[in-house]
Amino acid sequence: MKFIDDAFKLIRLLILALVSWVIIHAMAVFGPIIAFAYPIWMLIFPEQEMCLMCRTTKIGNKCFVCGRVREKEVISNPATLRSAFGNALLILVMSAFSIGFVFLEIKIVTIFKNAQVPAEKTAFFVLPAKQDISLGAIFPLDVKITQIKVPVNVVKTDISFDPKTLEVVKVVTDNSFATIFIQNDVDNEAGYIQLIGGVPNPGYVDAAGDFATIYFKAKAPGITKVKYMPTSAVLANDGKGTNVLKDFATIAYFISETPVSESSNAAVMGVMQKRGETESQLASPNSTTRMEFYDVTHDSNNILGAETTKQFTKDFMFNAETPQPKKDIIDRLIDKLVQIDTMILNVWEKLILRKQ
Repeated sequence: MKFIDDAFKLIRLLILALVSWVIIHAMAVFGPIIAFAYPIWMLIFPEQEMCLMCRTTKIGNKCFVCGRVREKEVISNPATLRSAFGNALLILVMSAFSIGFVFLEIKIVTIFKNAQVPAEKTAFFVLPAKQDISLGAIFPLDVKITQIKVPVNVVKTDISFDPKTLEVVKVVTDNSFATIFIQNDVDNEAGYIQLIGGVPNPGYVDAAGDFATIYFKAKAPGITKVKYMPTSAVLANDGKGTNVLKDFATIAYFISETPVSESSNAAVMGVMQKRGETESQLASPNSTTRMEFYDVTHDSNNILGAETTKQFTKDFMFNAETPQPKKDIIDRLIDKLVQIDTMILNVWEKLILRKQ
């Protein structure tokens, strides 16, 4: 029986807390209106109004607002206009407390919502096996990412190379896990490649994946290096754009003075051309769901080096039918709570700014 009584007490406490929450939020919106209308209602319906302070006054004591002695459980009506304004002031104080509670609540909820442990940096680009390259040879560099331990949705690869010894012939993305590419730039004069691609929600979830294949041509003999620059990034699909790329690889090639055979280059070029015919397209102009890219510093003023006001327009959009990740009940409740609090604070912000 004690367990049942305790359970009922807990249920009553939860109901009381829920009702109190509803009343506080209602007072944050309608409280000032009720306070200003209270004296008017007293003049129109004097017998229907009650003195709020009488509820806190002990039976037999005199209420300092309405001036009447509280008798048993009977709640007095405001006797004078002064007592009506006193009750109205009390309602205003309660409204101010409610607005402050809503403001504090949204701050706490936002902190709680953002206080997630950032994704650990574990991903890195795979280094190819060492190989000697013949002069004039066309050879592939597979841009492959491994040790992916969280879902990722954006990959940005900035690669530098020596333009005196290497030249990019083609960049192929037919086998890429990325379904959308918004950047595919090659500068053979400066020795620079930039690829930016991504995957819609829920992101790419495998431990490793091919992102692209770059076909180089060896132009001059000697040792040459291909570097993944520090501006490269692998962003987690965590709503924050956390960069999970651990390090930046450097690949060394030895280009011999021995010229490549025509048959060897012809075989590589055949594979390259065949793959190029089926490679992924840039973002579809007919889709409607936007894909946003956040820079590695998670600066709210930058999206991969561009201003946040710059949204990728319909030329760089995902398919409108992309499924969204499911949220658990806690996340949905938090989102709804933030939505309600934001709506209440926006109402007062607009009213105050309009008066100013």
